Amino acid sequence: MAVPETKAEFLKALDSIARYLALRDHSLHELKQKLSRRYDAEIIQQALGEAESRGWLCDEQAVAERLSGALARKNKSRRYIEAQLKKRRLPAVSLESDAELEKARELLVRKFGEEKLSFEDKAKAFRFLRNRGFDDRSIRQVLKDEK
Repeated sequence: MAVPETKAEFLKALDSIARYLALRDHSLHELKQKLSRRYDAEIIQQALGEAESRGWLCDEQAVAERLSGALARKNKSRRYIEAQLKKRRLPAVSLESDAELEKARELLVRKFGEEKLSFEDKAKAFRFLRNRGFDDRSIRQVLKDEK
C-alpha cells in the first residue's frame, strides 16, 4: 500500500529534522533554512509542529547559551559569538568582559610566547587579535599589560 505523497514528504522532513538535531542543537531559523532546500513551506511547518509536540526542539535561549559557551571554550571573541548568535537568529546572551581579556591574553601567549614583544611583533599581535574579532580597546589593554 503506497503512502500519499504529502505524507511521505512529511515523514522525510521529520526524519531530516531528527538527523539535524542529532548532530547539534539548531535554532528554528536554521532548521527552516535547511529544510527549505528540499521541502515546501507547508510541509516544513507541519514537520516543525510535530517536532515541537514531540519535545525535540529546545528553547532558543538554551540553544544560545550552549552555543556561546562552546564558542567561548574555543577562545572566540565576544564580537564573534554575538555575530554567530545573530546569524542563527538566537537571542543575545550576557558575556563577561574579564573573560574576553583572558581569552585575548591566552591567544597572545599561545601565538607569540611569553617573552616581551617588539614593536613589529606587537603590530602582528594586534592584527592577529583583531582578525579573531577582539575589539581595539581589549587588544590595547592586553598588549599594554604584556610584560
